[in-house]
Amino acid sequence: MDAKLVARSLAGNRALIGAGLALLPKLASRGWVGPQQSEAPGAQLLARATGARDLGIAAGVLTTVDSRRKRGAWLRAQLLADAVDFGATLAVARSLPPSARAVGLGMSGGSTLVAAWLVRELG
Repeated sequence: MDAKLVARSLAGNRALIGAGLALLPKLASRGWVGPQQSEAPGAQLLARATGARDLGIAAGVLTTVDSRRKRGAWLRAQLLADAVDFGATLAVARSLPPSARAVGLGMSGGSTLVAAWLVRELG
């Protein structure tokens, strides 16, 4: 498997989700926190902040993936962000609607595993 291609793909996915969270926080956060919670101003604030974080990480990964010296820090930042997202979602999983729980844990858990593999392969 081409680790650089996987890194670019994960970063591209992160950029799309980040843009959605930053620009359309109510809509984009529904799958993660549920429709009722996504209406709250605090949830929209955190969605925008998370979206901006993800856009920044995606840009970092995409611009450094070919540089052995520079990419490690961005790959580790990606892993940290995904692991924190997973842990934060897990901490409140029982209060989330079942579909939001599945989406949130599935996406953040899967991304954490891929990001950990990328750190091992490229970082």
